[in-house]
Amino acid sequence: MPAGQLSLAELSALLPRLKKAPQRRDQAAAATWLQLAMSDEAVEPELRATLQHPRTWTVLVVALGRAAKWQHALAAVHAWEALDRQLLAASMAACSRGTQWRRALLLAEVAPSPDVAILNAGIAACAKGGHWQLGLHILQQMPGATVVSFSSAISACGAAAQWQRGLELLGAMGARRLNSVVAFSACASACEKAKQWQWAFEILRRMSQQGVPPNVVTYGAAISACEKGSQWPSSLYLLHSMESLEVPPNTICCNAAISACEKAAEVDAALRLLWQMHEHGPRPDVVSANAAISACEKARSWQKALSLLRALPTLQLSPDNITYNAAISACEKGHQWQWAMHLLDEMCEVTLSPDVISLNAGISACEKVGHWQLAMALLFDQHSPTPNIISYNAAIGACENSHRWAEALLLFQGLGAKELRPTTGTFVVSISACAKGRRWELALALQKEAKERGVLEVGDAGLAMYNAVISACERARRWEVALQQLQELKALGFRPNVVTFSAAISACEKSRIWEAALELWADLRTSRVPLELITCNAALTSMPVLE
Repeated sequence: MPAGQLSLAELSALLPRLKKAPQRRDQAAAATWLQLAMSDEAVEPELRATLQHPRTWTVLVVALGRAAKWQHALAAVHAWEALDRQLLAASMAACSRGTQWRRALLLAEVAPSPDVAILNAGIAACAKGGHWQLGLHILQQMPGATVVSFSSAISACGAAAQWQRGLELLGAMGARRLNSVVAFSACASACEKAKQWQWAFEILRRMSQQGVPPNVVTYGAAISACEKGSQWPSSLYLLHSMESLEVPPNTICCNAAISACEKAAEVDAALRLLWQMHEHGPRPDVVSANAAISACEKARSWQKALSLLRALPTLQLSPDNITYNAAISACEKGHQWQWAMHLLDEMCEVTLSPDVISLNAGISACEKVGHWQLAMALLFDQHSPTPNIISYNAAIGACENSHRWAEALLLFQGLGAKELRPTTGTFVVSISACAKGRRWELALALQKEAKERGVLEVGDAGLAMYNAVISACERARRWEVALQQLQELKALGFRPNVVTFSAAISACEKSRIWEAALELWADLRTSRVPLELITCNAALTSMPVLE
């Protein structure tokens, strides 16, 4: 807007709005006014005097800082002839919000005599940059640290997973009788990031002792800490206690509680909370619904997942990709491949583009029931998203479940052309496909390749690979190779499980190598591996009949 169209009355009306909660149009106007203040354009003297007042510049910079427009803040500092402390502090805050924390600290260095506001802005910049040590150093050098100083330092510690330091600072505040809900909330957030749900509870207890009422931010952090710590009953307890303390929970608090139930597969609790939000508030959002559907998926309750998906219009919510992906995964875990395919088609009908997570869930649904042709059709559909290694693993698994070892190997061999690196899981499912096809030589060749690629992990995945190779040898009656594999995995530090022993004993039984089978049986008994009926049957069958 040209300078001639701007008036003192407009500026006077704008400044109070900027001090409160500026709208986007107000922030745009602030940029225009600041540009005018830094220019030499001719304006009426009274307007120029107001524009040139440092308090006006500070208000404009603070408003622009909230919009993370740090460039305007820096320009204001450079244009101002004398270094005003309030303007410097506002500019530092703007830089911090705009992820320019280094610039904020540089501004602190040029301050002739930094006051508390500038040092507080410096600590906040350290929090944004993850430099908690520097933030603590600034705090220790401050002669009159305030609640803001400590709260910013606690946030800096929390961002760097230094929750213990945050608790120490909280204790130091108590010694100075500087109690603030902001500081307590910052410390609760630090504990939440570190999954220290017990300490989040302790912070609430301390607040009660010191007469500091917790707010929705404190409770939100504590509930999220319980969610991350897999403590769903505690998250619900905190949510209900908010009502007794007349602290209305917001959507973030409720979503954290639903997510806690989701992680524990407590589907009924998650759904109950979702519908309570719908009936009594706060209004649920799509994140609430997605967490509840994910709870259905983890509980393998595909019917409830579909019911909730169909109930979204009642909740005045529109599904997104995450919603459909969770519902498709629920159908996949429930072996409902037809529903999974229907939901994939439905995504396109509601103008949602299936992503690779949708694709993987659909292929996995086909894998569970052995529909290898449909799995491969999804994998190679030109309208499908670009598949990743998880997509191929699921498609190879579908071939393996259908005893299509040749197709499984073709998919494996095509990974290089797609620039995909096979994982341990890729090798396991490919070797299992060879085992079902009695192709023990190919199984050994794949195992050798896994070793050469360095993907043979010492753990459950690596043991699964050895078990698949031993099963291939067992089906092909290659008992010597099976026993060699057993000795090799032991030498590498793997601990054989019941699958390992079952396949090895069965290999000896099929070749009537009684002594080796009995030795394996004795080894199994001394290793305290839980017995299964199939293992016992193999061992009994291998015993020679006494005449």
